[in-house]
Amino acid sequence: MLHHMSGGAETEMENAAQWLAYYLGKKHDTSFALACYALGIPLAEQMDDVGAEAMWSQANISITQQRIIKRHLRHHFWGKSIYTQEEAVM
Repeated sequence: MLHHMSGGAETEMENAAQWLAYYLGKKHDTSFALACYALGIPLAEQMDDVGAEAMWSQANISITQQRIIKRHLRHHFWGKSIYTQEEAVM
């Protein structure tokens, strides 16, 4: 939801930018998502530790395999973190 803030020209500019981003996201969601990706702004939610632990366990992925997968994903997703089963139980 957009927030209304009162203030000077800077606040008005920020409100306009927020409205424009909202409008573009609603009307052109694919293009908006691609632009966010290009800017390094992730739109996906991070999996919580309980969900990650369940995923690793159900897939029967060893700790060593988890670390390898995690390293490749981290490289691909610019250092964003995910949890391994070992980290989830700590």
